Amino acid sequence: MAKNIKFKQIGIVAAVVAATMCAVQPAMADSLTFNGLYYSGADIVTINNASINEGPVYSGGFSMTDTTGAWTMGGVTTAKNASFMAWCIDIYDHMKSTDYTLYGPTSFNPVSHDTLTPAKISALDRLASNDLSKVTDAKTSSAFQLAAWEIMAETTSTLNVGNGTFYVKGDALGADTLANSWLANLYTATPTQNLQLYIWTANIQGSTQDLAVFAPVPEPETYAMMLAGLGLLGGMARWRKATQK
Repeated sequence: MAKNIKFKQIGIVAAVVAATMCAVQPAMADSLTFNGLYYSGADIVTINNASINEGPVYSGGFSMTDTTGAWTMGGVTTAKNASFMAWCIDIYDHMKSTDYTLYGPTSFNPVSHDTLTPAKISALDRLASNDLSKVTDAKTSSAFQLAAWEIMAETTSTLNVGNGTFYVKGDALGADTLANSWLANLYTATPTQNLQLYIWTANIQGSTQDLAVFAPVPEPETYAMMLAGLGLLGGMARWRKATQK
């Protein structure tokens, strides 16, 4: 009986490693606490989307904490109760602390994100890879949020937060100009990182905004190490089986 348990344990570990190499599946529901904006002195703007005026609204990344436990995304682990920065992806919903489920980078909730097309995912990945490292204060945080909103909400072929079906007014920090420079260089700038999109989806739809977060794309050597680990586990299993004959 003990021998069978050992082989089962090896199989379980191998399955876990193999699953890590595949697209990330939804995590268990975690409770996230909303702590307000990540950077103080936030930008306040009025936004217009498809002739719907909304304002004033805060533009910038949110400070969130996961009170359920540590969680790992793209090989990076965030400790329980450690703050992390997240971005609004549902423009007209309000923020509050609630239960969320993490999706990505290739599997998103089709019910809540039917408008999250592959083109928009690619654009958000590119925006983060180019410019997320530049977010260091209220102005740059607001610029990143405005650019992300433009990618999500604009229906014309031009990404510009000053015009189109989505645009902003009353920007006190000048973040709109910075956002437009990032959008103009979206596919020509040299990325400083290689990041991909994940989504924290509110478990009760319509109650709060869903949140965008970004994590590094695993390097090829990471997959090589995983494959090596699978080979080692397989070799151990064969050795144990041979020694027990």
